[in-house]
Parts: sequence; structure tokens; C-alpha cells
Amino acid sequence: MRFKPTCVGRPSLNVTHKAEGDILVTGASSGIGRAVCEKLLKKGWRVTGISRSIEARPLQHEHFSALAVDLCDFEQITQKFKPKLKIPRAISGIVFCAGAGYFGSLEQLEFKKIQALITLNLLSPMYLSKLLVPYFKAQSSGRLIFIGSEAALQGAKKGTAYCASKFGLRGFVQALSAECRQAGLNVSLINPGMVDTPFFDALDFKPGTSPSNHIPLSSIADSVYNILCTDSNTVIEELNLMPRNRVVKLNKPR
Repeated sequence: MRFKPTCVGRPSLNVTHKAEGDILVTGASSGIGRAVCEKLLKKGWRVTGISRSIEARPLQHEHFSALAVDLCDFEQITQKFKPKLKIPRAISGIVFCAGAGYFGSLEQLEFKKIQALITLNLLSPMYLSKLLVPYFKAQSSGRLIFIGSEAALQGAKKGTAYCASKFGLRGFVQALSAECRQAGLNVSLINPGMVDTPFFDALDFKPGTSPSNHIPLSSIADSVYNILCTDSNTVIEELNLMPRNRVVKLNKPR
């Protein structure tokens, strides 16, 4: 018999869980962020999708709202989030999906691109968490889920900048979880291997074409959903998801 995960506190497998407030999802215009939004909306939750281009590609759903924010602009983040932070329990949690990849031998990497990568992958979620943690502590509840990477588990050739950003994020999440647990906040990290997304379109490598060579977007979205549905007294600290067979192929030159 196949086990179907359900949300704690619901009397039936057929009852859909609904968050008390919105679930914020960064990087919502494409890839993992988009898949997470679609999954949560399907399950009846209210979702606010966040990205620079989200207003150009909003999800057509009555429970979806778009918030256009440049996550590398901390002043803009503060201004855009102030109205939401004034409403008690308007936000139940946040899923940090926004991120970018920049690869190559260290001497080949441009410093401005390294700086932009670290800002988006590490400093932005740190800053946004700093805004939200006091808000969640005031309501004694809140879920923070970060999408990390297998690059946070093992350094890899030509991944100096990217691995640094993901190792840093992993350390931040571990420390944040320890800080916030007694206040009723649940902090989780998902480290996926190569996922079937447009992330690789601008890179010189990609996962193999076999279904066993990459993780489907639905697996990441399901993992986020299951973490959000877990009893608040149980903390899923870290979850590693890998394809069964790791195969890397070179992208054809454009």
C-alpha cells in the first residue's frame, strides 16, 4: 500500500490543508519556485510569489498574489515587505527558491559576478530572514524552508563561487534553526542534486537525458509540501535529494 502524506491535525486524507497566512515563495517566476507555488495552490494554500519578473508571468489563481522585488536590492526588499509585516499572521512561512549559478575556474570568474552570486544565493535570504524572524517570533510560529544544493555538501571543480554561496547558506540555516527553535519557528534546508530546470540553459553542462539523471521539479515541490505539513513539534532540519544515476553532459555551444 502506498503511503500518502497528509497534514497533521486533519481528520481525513481527502481534506486539504490551508495555511493561516500566505506562504511566500521567492524565485516564483520559473523553475523550483514556480513548481512550489503550483503545488501549494493545488493544495488550497494562499501563495505570494516573489521575483523581479513575476508580474510578467503570474499564476492565474484566486489564491495567488505577485510581489515584484529585486532580491539583490535590500532597500527595495524592506519597502515591499513593510505592509505585510504590519498585519499579524498574514504570513505563515517562506520558501527560499531564488538562486543563480556561476561556474568556472576561479581565475576565470569575474568579481562582479561572484559578488552578485553571493548576494542572491546567500545575503538575500539572510536579509529577508532577518526581517521575518522577529515577525514569526511575535506569533510563536513560522516555517522557513531554504532550497540549498548538493554543492553545499561537497566542493566541486569549477564551483568555487557557487559552492561558497551554498556552503554559507547551509551554515546560516543550521545556526538559524538553533537560534529559533525555542521560539516556535521551524527552519529546514533541502539540498537537491541536479534538477530538470532552465537553470542549466545558460551553463556549459547539464544533467543527462535519462529520467534517472535528474530530479523532477515535482519531487522538490512535494518535499516542500511535506515539510510544511509536518507537525510543528517535529523539525526536519535537512533533506538531501539526489538522482539515482548522476550523469553530466556538456551543453552544445550557442
